Amino acid sequence: MNETDRSVREEFRLLIERAGLTVSEAQRDSLLSTYADLKKQLALLHRRPGAEPSLVFHVPAPPSTPPRTRS
Repeated sequence: MNETDRSVREEFRLLIERAGLTVSEAQRDSLLSTYADLKKQLALLHRRPGAEPSLVFHVPAPPSTPPRTRS
């Protein structure tokens, strides 16, 4: 296990502890690999220029409607 693996394992342990979750060893190993993969994917996303986080949405303004005229 290298230093990166240890730091991810420790970070994950602290997140579980902070959340107050009870996780078995089998679940922890499975979740740890998923968490490590997620961190790698997020790192790729942040390196792409123009990529936006999933919580940022661009909603265009509705097309302007011509003013109604009174008849």
